[in-house]
Amino acid sequence: MLRQKIRDLLPPAVRSRVKRAIAGVRGLGNFYERVYEMQAVTLPPDDSIGLGDFDRIGKVELALLLLEGVQPGDRVIDLGCGTGRLAVHLIPYLSSGRYLGIDISRTMLKEAVRRTAGIKSGCAVEWRHQRTSRFELPDASAEAICAFSVFTHMEAEDTYRYFRDSLRVVRPGGKLIFSCLPLSLEASRGIFLQQAELDLAQRWAGVRNVVTTEESMEALASMTGWKVLRWYRGDQPSVTIPGMPAPQALGQSTCVLQRPS
Repeated sequence: MLRQKIRDLLPPAVRSRVKRAIAGVRGLGNFYERVYEMQAVTLPPDDSIGLGDFDRIGKVELALLLLEGVQPGDRVIDLGCGTGRLAVHLIPYLSSGRYLGIDISRTMLKEAVRRTAGIKSGCAVEWRHQRTSRFELPDASAEAICAFSVFTHMEAEDTYRYFRDSLRVVRPGGKLIFSCLPLSLEASRGIFLQQAELDLAQRWAGVRNVVTTEESMEALASMTGWKVLRWYRGDQPSVTIPGMPAPQALGQSTCVLQRPS
């Protein structure tokens, strides 16, 4: 396995610290927390949240938020903020707003705090370790919640639970912007076939990629009261980023939901 190969390359002292960290992870009761924390302590920070160019993907995520009208004075909740891939770009943009980064992995949160510590911005920044699908936040307290590469790793029932409480937290007219892996993408079909070669225990031995459909995600959104606005296909370049010669695509498809006014 990749994790084993990486551990074998570590110096003995580092390997010993990793083993102690893993022992602590195995004692965690929350399933998602356990598998994410395991990934966080065994992979480099840039790789622990998934493959792809760390900086480019963060810029694409920010560009998608800007397309959806996120303003510098907004309060934005970055659900599944990971090691700060989006935060390093979003915090400077929210020059008079508020940023709340939430993750289930304490190790990833610590790395996100480290990465953003030197950013100069008028943004009020807060970090939170959250282990459940219930947000400890007031009703209608944010303009937007984003969840990039979060529901890609969750069963539908858990996605539904996050959808349900996100509706409460977002203000009327506010948005939930999330990415997923629908079968309409060729890359998603490849991921599905890879997962199909594993048995149930192997698939859930760590963080897995859960493939879905646009129709399924829209149905979950409608069941919890959201209005589906639009999709950005993950294989179609749809955002322009300064300094990049061509429009960019995220890779995962992005859905935009709105809380009815």
